[in-house]
Amino acid sequence: MSNRPELVALRSFLSVYRTGGVARAAEALRLSQPAVSHHLKAIEESVGRPLFRRAGRGITPTEAGHSLAAEVAEHIDALEGALDGLRSATLSGAGPVFVGAPVDLLERFVVTRMPPLLAEG
Repeated sequence: MSNRPELVALRSFLSVYRTGGVARAAEALRLSQPAVSHHLKAIEESVGRPLFRRAGRGITPTEAGHSLAAEVAEHIDALEGALDGLRSATLSGAGPVFVGAPVDLLERFVVTRMPPLLAEG
């Protein structure tokens, strides 16, 4: 098993980076604040250096934090976009429909009814 952080931890890291705080990231991700803190700790342990400087109530990225965000942001966004696309297709009912049956039944009952259905979208 790898000691690399999981994608959910990288997603939490990126949210903290973008929102500027653990509490705001946790709210945006609908996770608990301790869970997001745990994700950050796991990534920092994995890379061997701090990704944020904690000062009072604030948090600012270190050089390593900026570097990691630049490397992962596009990829995390693409993965979330792919999931969002599938989710919206599922919710709207759009997407491919697969029909299987013996050929004579397909010809008689399905193929003859397809043109009006296709016209309706």
